[in-house]
Amino acid sequence: MGHQSKALHRKPSGGADKSGAEMFGMIPPSWRAVNFQTSRPRSLGLNRFCVPYSLQLLSGSRGMASPALSQASTAFESDAPQLHDDEKSQRRAIQHVKDAATSQDVLLFLIAFRILNALSIRTFFQPDEYFQSLEPAWEIAFGSNSGAWITWEWKNQLRSAIHPTLFAGVYWVSVELSKLLQLTPHNHAELLLAAPKVTQAVIAALADYYTWRLGERMYGRGSNEAWVALFLTVVSPWQWFVSTRTLSNCLETTLTIIALHQWPWHWSLDATGDEETDQYGLREDPKPDQVKELANSLILATSATVDRLYYQQWTFPPFRFLYFNLAQSLSVHYGRNDWHYYLTQGYPLLLTTLLPFALVGLYQSLFPPESPPTQALLTANIRRQLATTSML
Repeated sequence: MGHQSKALHRKPSGGADKSGAEMFGMIPPSWRAVNFQTSRPRSLGLNRFCVPYSLQLLSGSRGMASPALSQASTAFESDAPQLHDDEKSQRRAIQHVKDAATSQDVLLFLIAFRILNALSIRTFFQPDEYFQSLEPAWEIAFGSNSGAWITWEWKNQLRSAIHPTLFAGVYWVSVELSKLLQLTPHNHAELLLAAPKVTQAVIAALADYYTWRLGERMYGRGSNEAWVALFLTVVSPWQWFVSTRTLSNCLETTLTIIALHQWPWHWSLDATGDEETDQYGLREDPKPDQVKELANSLILATSATVDRLYYQQWTFPPFRFLYFNLAQSLSVHYGRNDWHYYLTQGYPLLLTTLLPFALVGLYQSLFPPESPPTQALLTANIRRQLATTSML
């Protein structure tokens, strides 16, 4: 808490859119109007079969149509596939808009909820929520003589500077905004305190959002299981207490959930149809190797450049971190947990009263039915891999 008060006294050295309720929810009159209009092709779909037959009945007792009536019948029949395709296109467009409205509403709610969460938290949890991010960020933004408290981890180059650089940018934007609005020193200090919290709240909201999206990918769009997953992450006491703190682990959690959502889980299933496979019978990545190599190179170059600018020399913090903690085993000076820590303490702390349900879910994921339905293969595969990873 003393650290937080210290930040208060620091001085840097240098047409309207429709609301979510209108777009989705209790379907408003505007949607009912759209649905009414798009239901008209259904009657046309019936008429396109009835009208030609009626024309033939009117042509004579033997059903011989006149040339004019035959041409009309042929025209109607040729238009039938186009009308059917138009109806399907309209339905897909409406469903796409409704799905987009739902996703937008959920994301905006989660951002507002986590901002309230972040601004409501007034407690101290771990030193790392300051020393992993805000202290080095303060130094990056305002210089080495700004009074930042830099711990031994940074002096030994054990951490990457990418995470604090994010909050250094937040500090810089806050200072410029304060100048633009001509805030008083007190309000300026309050802005410097609130800006990192709001930033972390958005990061936490993205974790909640992609948890829901991952649930939809596993169990289907709009499924009850996906909504329950969203509900559980929103009402989780642990998420409320930790997710909006500026720990590097919180950002890592969000990035991991996004990666799990984007991961091509279907690759681990047997190839079907004309899908290309490699020599081991696995699906081939549709992205060219050059694209993947370029993306990996850009990420590595960005990380190396940021660390070079912060440490003023070329270094690779992940390697130094592993060497310090594994090869030299110097981390034991700061404590050691029992081998069963995560099972006996970690999961109960994170899950609280949801622990029994989580244990049942883990068991069902690790030991699914021997012959699951074809449509459930992907869901069972994702659940099994996530459960296995969770137990490591």
